[in-house]
Amino acid sequence: MRPLETEFPVQMELQEVDGIIVLGGGEDVPASLHSGQPQIGEGGDRYLAAFALARKFPDAQLLFSGGSGRLRDLSRSEVTEAAIAEQIFQSQGIASHRTLFESRSRNTTENARLSYAQAKPEEGEQWVLVTSAFHMPRAMMSFKAAGWQEIIPFPVDFQTRSWSSGLGWNFQRNLRLTNMAIREWIGRLVLKLSDSHN
Repeated sequence: MRPLETEFPVQMELQEVDGIIVLGGGEDVPASLHSGQPQIGEGGDRYLAAFALARKFPDAQLLFSGGSGRLRDLSRSEVTEAAIAEQIFQSQGIASHRTLFESRSRNTTENARLSYAQAKPEEGEQWVLVTSAFHMPRAMMSFKAAGWQEIIPFPVDFQTRSWSSGLGWNFQRNLRLTNMAIREWIGRLVLKLSDSHN
């Protein structure tokens, strides 16, 4: 996980931002459906970062990208990550004229392609990409391939700790992190292979 999370540095100071892209994954769709109110999950740092950036850059557009990658939810496909995100954005007072919601994507490649089609970024515009640090390398590969040139990585939701803090017998957490890391490395390999065939 550490090489994934350290590939892009944390952005401390941004001077100019025209748009903010938030990738889905921070919301808990099943819990939101069950409770009747929007719920965020482990990746909720994506929302916190987006709200902070939205306050700092009040003229920036906010684009949330996330449909549903869960096959078992197909019968309830009207409930997407974007639908939950829209409720969360409204609850935080984000003006609707600033927001765009892309709700058809099922994976990171589609996040990038469909977001580009919806945002139509102009040459020279600075857009910030907000997602979990471990996911950022694959997300940046996908967004560059989709045509996003002026895009700044804004990694959040760090999972790794210092060496001493990481020692212990939390087998469940370690197994979960290993699973997440393997998925990201395989995803990167698939993207590289598909690029080599294009």
